[in-house]
Amino acid sequence: MIKMHCDTVDRFEAFEETFLSFCPEATVFPNRSPNRSNEKFEWKGQLSSRGGCSLWQMQSSRAWTTVFRNGHKHLSVVFPLVGAVEAEIRNRIVSFEPGTAFLAAETDIPRMRRENGSKHEHVTFHWSLAEADRVLSSVFPDTTLSEIELRPKIDLTNASGHFFYQLADMVAAGVRDGNHISPQSMALLSEAALRQAFELGLPQMMERYARHRQHIVPRHIKRAVDYMHANLCNPVRMSDVAITCGTSIRAIELGFKSFINATPAAHLRQLRLKAARTELLDLHNPAGVTEIARKYGFANGSRFSALYRAVYGELPSETVQRK
Repeated sequence: MIKMHCDTVDRFEAFEETFLSFCPEATVFPNRSPNRSNEKFEWKGQLSSRGGCSLWQMQSSRAWTTVFRNGHKHLSVVFPLVGAVEAEIRNRIVSFEPGTAFLAAETDIPRMRRENGSKHEHVTFHWSLAEADRVLSSVFPDTTLSEIELRPKIDLTNASGHFFYQLADMVAAGVRDGNHISPQSMALLSEAALRQAFELGLPQMMERYARHRQHIVPRHIKRAVDYMHANLCNPVRMSDVAITCGTSIRAIELGFKSFINATPAAHLRQLRLKAARTELLDLHNPAGVTEIARKYGFANGSRFSALYRAVYGELPSETVQRK
């Protein structure tokens, strides 16, 4: 854990030295202002680092500019608190004011400028690209920051943005004072903030991912289907299915409705009808229709024939005749 605190200083050189300890691959210089050329550059700030996350919180009396050189490998989130920040991102200028956050992999940012004004205050988070890629791949498998284009401006005034700001605030508290939070909790908080940042910065990918997720059958539903396949010739009770899957009957029923578009009983019936049809078509199977129907739990022959015909468009006896 690294902590560095500096009270108000009126030397830009001291600010530059402290800032470069936070971001060594950058150059900083004060903005020129015709009306304030003789004014001192006063600033105070705090630099902290813990658990893969670095935090830079500072106030300044004048605006200043950062130029990033090649090799700066961080994901940055900047929260302007007083005054605006202007960034050059992929050959376009974007302005960020209080109530918004700035999100970008700094390999994409050649320049960041604090706009001229009386005072500036902001909080900046840095995560290494390796850590950012690890969390990103947990949200979008096999994806890295180099392959995507983040939406740089995050609105903090809506519900999702406000939640992100609260997460970042908790991460900042953990970075600044690690005595009140364990390393494990700190890691989870940091990951949660990164995940929320990616969800806000990649809205189109989130929409595609949500649509994709709709077609991914949950593990407990897969287990339920496997259990049915293994017990086509045995009585199947939903309580046994739920126990085998480690969940509740209600969860099984809801899962089948959402992902299979059928009730568990209806799906089991379809599986049994399909198995019965396979045997009815088997040239080497001497069993008759009634025997096969009973084998798969259809005690009533007429009911079996009606269900079979509704699915396959012919009676079981007609299937046998086509052998």
